[in-house]
Amino acid sequence: MSRNAPINPYRGFSELLFTCVSGPLSEIVRTMLAGFNEPDESTTRNTRGEAVVEFFAKQIEHDVSLAYLDKGERDGTQPQHVVLWEPRIRPGVTVFMGADWDGMGHSVFALSNDSPYTWVNIRIYDDAVYPGSFFDYYANHRTIVRRVMACRDEEGWDFAQKGAVQPFENANYYIRRSKKDRLNREIITEYMETLGYMIAHDGFWRTDKPAYLLWQERPTC
Repeated sequence: MSRNAPINPYRGFSELLFTCVSGPLSEIVRTMLAGFNEPDESTTRNTRGEAVVEFFAKQIEHDVSLAYLDKGERDGTQPQHVVLWEPRIRPGVTVFMGADWDGMGHSVFALSNDSPYTWVNIRIYDDAVYPGSFFDYYANHRTIVRRVMACRDEEGWDFAQKGAVQPFENANYYIRRSKKDRLNREIITEYMETLGYMIAHDGFWRTDKPAYLLWQERPTC
């Protein structure tokens, strides 16, 4: 057990940003490394034109604070770092948390495209000014895409959804008069529990096995 095992982000963080994947930890780590290190037009290259590897991973003692504490990072210039683990109460699956305030939503969307597993990305912002809840569900090589969101901006509360309603959802929530009540922490918790992820329990955020740290080392020149 980690020295930081008592941390339960579900109860203690004002921004709850995490992803659940229905695949084994070691495989998901390899998938993420391959995806993040895949060269594209923005990839830094050495003098021989070879792509410079920026992302690495190693086993660590589990510590969610290595991702972030309370709120994700707003400074987009900081290198990415991600903590991944297998929940004590749900063997065989992977949970991860990244440092950025966007909850790695774009990364999860991209990674799920070539994956046979189900990826569920959650972002809950308990902000006094701009609160919001976001639920993204991708399955079967992203042939199934389901997104639901309720958030407040300068113009007030907004609600939106994309894709077919899935069997674990309660569509009656989406016709509630108040947009802020159509998706919230309680509804997301219900959906995740139906999917087998008991996110309100301490055991979900803890593990009896080594976790992984995935981090970025940006070239200095």
